[in-house]
Amino acid sequence: MLIAIEDLKSQNGVLVNGEPMLRSCVLVSGDRVIVGQQSFVVFVAVKAEPPLPSSEERRVAPTLSDLRTFSAMEVERSESTRKGDALDLLGSVAEKVLALGRGDEAERIMSSYLRNLLKTARINGEVDPIVAEKAATYAVRRAEATGKGTWVDYTFELYGIVRRPVPGHIVDHLYGSLRKTSAPSINVFREYLSVLRAAGPKLGPSDRFLMRRIEGLEALSVLK
Repeated sequence: MLIAIEDLKSQNGVLVNGEPMLRSCVLVSGDRVIVGQQSFVVFVAVKAEPPLPSSEERRVAPTLSDLRTFSAMEVERSESTRKGDALDLLGSVAEKVLALGRGDEAERIMSSYLRNLLKTARINGEVDPIVAEKAATYAVRRAEATGKGTWVDYTFELYGIVRRPVPGHIVDHLYGSLRKTSAPSINVFREYLSVLRAAGPKLGPSDRFLMRRIEGLEALSVLK
């Protein structure tokens, strides 16, 4: 289930997590919304697990400890899936707008959700890799459409939290688009590289190859 909020040109505007909402925004559990003098926090309840069977099947039923572990895993997976679905929904709308040559409008559709996702990742110190890949893909597309290097910074910071190399298809886009964007922050890029190098001993061959490709981005004039 998706929860969306839209500001219909109210006098005082709407704040989502302390930031003014430009147009519409998809909310996630934990978002704080302020409308005028009213403040509330979005909370998405999770359905309880069904009771264990009381017949012969009870002998092969999981223990209470196992059930709690399973339930937590399912809730986490559901949260990740929901965020990914929200990104896909907003992304499909933004891509259609982008195809019409309206890059700024496409950016507005995605920016609030993407920035809120990064804020949550900073607080939690982690982000689901599948959601991160989708978010970074859309961020790089925004960089290509608007020429804003801040969306490249977004990608490096997000993957610094993931502590893994940016996926290959996104690196390909970065090699093709970095010279077309305003200069990204070299400090953000180098901080990300330091995180990758610290994680280097735990990376497999394919990730180490990606790391070398990412290091090669610094040679581009825009990152000097």
